[in-house]
Amino acid sequence: MLVTVLGGLMLVGAITFAAVFSVTLDTLAARSAARGAAEAVALEGALHLAAAELAALPEPATLPVAVGPWPSLGVEARVRLSRVADGGVLLEAALTGGVREGASMIVVLEPEPRPVWRP
Repeated sequence: MLVTVLGGLMLVGAITFAAVFSVTLDTLAARSAARGAAEAVALEGALHLAAAELAALPEPATLPVAVGPWPSLGVEARVRLSRVADGGVLLEAALTGGVREGASMIVVLEPEPRPVWRP
């Protein structure tokens, strides 16, 4: 009788542990997905802010140069700007913590600023 009761308790304990473990894994996956989405938006925002700053300069900047972060706008990323062929500017954004791989795009400034390449 005692063996049956102990066996039943062990079975209930194992099922409870499996359920809690499954919920924990689901929670970690959801947090990771939310963090990844926030980082992607921050990188995208940093690229567009850097392009706007570049377009607002009265004369072409001496490149390479880095701009950012913009904490007042909630963007914690830096963008490195460097010249490429045909008058384009390569913008490479990276989070200040360096947790995630960055984003990049090439912008042509003449006749008006416009992106010409996105990976």
